[in-house]
Amino acid sequence: MKHNALALSILCLAAVSPTVRGQSPVSKLNCNQPGLVVNDLVSFCQLREVALPPAGTFTVDAVNGSVSVQTWDGPGILVRAKVQTAADDCFLAEALAGQVVVDTSTGNVVATGPSTNGRQTWSVRLEIYVPATTGVAITTVNGSITVSDVQGLLQFHTVNGSVSLVGVGGNVEGKVVNGSIFIGVGGDHWAGQTLDVKTVNGSIEIEVPADCSAHVTASVVMGVINTNFPVQIPAGWGLFGRGLSFDVGSGASAGSAIRMATTMGTIQLRRMD
Repeated sequence: MKHNALALSILCLAAVSPTVRGQSPVSKLNCNQPGLVVNDLVSFCQLREVALPPAGTFTVDAVNGSVSVQTWDGPGILVRAKVQTAADDCFLAEALAGQVVVDTSTGNVVATGPSTNGRQTWSVRLEIYVPATTGVAITTVNGSITVSDVQGLLQFHTVNGSVSLVGVGGNVEGKVVNGSIFIGVGGDHWAGQTLDVKTVNGSIEIEVPADCSAHVTASVVMGVINTNFPVQIPAGWGLFGRGLSFDVGSGASAGSAIRMATTMGTIQLRRMD
């Protein structure tokens, strides 16, 4: 299988790949603590970078590490990766990094690596820039997800990690097992039709413009439901598996729906005036 190789290690402590031509956003990724010894393991850090052509939809499949997606006005998609490994010595940690693959050959991102144990670990932190209208789907096992200003369809699934979506404008669908969800709809109007999110252990917090019109359903097993929309919610509502359904604005006639569900946690729907 052909992989887009992103960097070749040139130092025992850190390696940096060539940057994309032209002016690129300042990266939040760095290797400021190379060779750090933690629990008798020596760390190795490697930065990688690749430019991809624009796409209507873009998927990210990661295992260990956080995923950040932001918008930019560049010509396509910019992918940056921080590969962090740890092993018994520097050379083993560097060799382990060589087994961690950030595959972009399909125009998407798939981060994989070898099995981990008490003597070797690895993670890949991704920082991705896309055009604002790109649809994005993100899957992680262990790691948080943050997305800023994307106006296309957003889909997410993570097992262990929180999700924060800020300034989004399109439809949102997602599930979390252990972690909270925050969604802040950007601008003074929501152009999407559906916000449908679920978590097992964690809270859900959604902020929408004051003119939002939608049919809202919210349910919890152990927790409470709150909103500052003019809706009467009985004290303690949401405890013991109760659900709530109400309309905001023109409600169901607008054709939009906001659906929120958690097993253990608080649900909050806030109108931003």
